[in-house]
Amino acid sequence: MRESAKDFIAIMNKFRLLGKKINNSMELSSAEFCVILAIVECTKRKQIEKEAESGVTISEMAAEMGSSMPAASKLLRSMEEKELVERVESKTDRRVTYIKVSPKGLETFNMEKKKQKLIMEKIICSMGEENMKVLLTQLQNLYKYTLQEMEAQKKYD
Repeated sequence: MRESAKDFIAIMNKFRLLGKKINNSMELSSAEFCVILAIVECTKRKQIEKEAESGVTISEMAAEMGSSMPAASKLLRSMEEKELVERVESKTDRRVTYIKVSPKGLETFNMEKKKQKLIMEKIICSMGEENMKVLLTQLQNLYKYTLQEMEAQKKYD
């Protein structure tokens, strides 16, 4: 059991380091990519629900990402400086500010998404569809058991 835990930690560290290399080769950081994805997804939901305003509030975006408001605000300021997002004042309530993905942000996001899709298709092709399904099942199990263990630990804390 201890050897498996040691091997697991080692491979997870390899993935962490690989993530850093991937991040360095991308136009967007993983956090910026996630912010744009959150804004896009929230905006789509709002359009389906026929809400009048377009864009999302900082609190909506932070909730979508599972992030705190201060962390989301800091990241948005940085992204605004890079012209990836823009703030838009509400037409009906001047106290409300919406965040929208800028044309530059959307173009960069779509390019990164396309690159990621091509990489994933190559990985799936190399691994084989059946091996990928097995891996995904095992990763879902790992997530479920980790969540269960974390919940159990809360009872003892």
